[in-house]
Amino acid sequence: MIFLSDDFERGVDGDAVGGSWTVAAGAATISTDYVYAGTRSCQNNGIMEIPLTHLDNSYSVSFWIYKKAACTHVAIGHGDGVHSVIVYIYTDGSINYINLANVTVDTGIDISLDSWQLIEINNINFTTTTFDLWLNGIKLFDDLQMATNAGQVNLVYLRNVDTAHDIYIDNFMVKSLGEVICKPSKANYYTTQEHDLTFYNTKEAIPKYYDTEAAE
Repeated sequence: MIFLSDDFERGVDGDAVGGSWTVAAGAATISTDYVYAGTRSCQNNGIMEIPLTHLDNSYSVSFWIYKKAACTHVAIGHGDGVHSVIVYIYTDGSINYINLANVTVDTGIDISLDSWQLIEINNINFTTTTFDLWLNGIKLFDDLQMATNAGQVNLVYLRNVDTAHDIYIDNFMVKSLGEVICKPSKANYYTTQEHDLTFYNTKEAIPKYYDTEAAE
């Protein structure tokens, strides 16, 4: 089941992001400068938040991000009032998270800068206070710890800490596990779990579906 999705295909260049998003600081606007799919994305120069009540069952938050090399760092958060998923992407593209002891941990993995990258925070589970982390369709880590943090309650928080330099967000989605996720190439197909149905998309308006044997 898809709980939330936003492709930002609305308005004109410079319009407020609108939709279900709240801009808590800075600005978030519709943009045609950098687009993953379609004709528009969201240019984020501050803090944008969208309501998402934490769930008892595991689920996935994914989005495409275009981070300019000059941008210092980006924060992603989602919490239940006691614990939070908190992920940072720093200037050099390094991916970090905050663990239960509230220590920042460098994963040793970097995103590519000045290009579209698919971030997925998968298997979010507030009972076990863990989540999995995927990048561009590849699972990086199982069961990373959430932070002991009361913030980001029942929302997803996307923050560009460096408001002087842009980041862009496209194709934001929240899905239950087992739902298929958009991928840029057939070679790297995957689902939010290793299920037997795969969705691969080459930016077409209408997605195509494959089973795993057909995709290989």
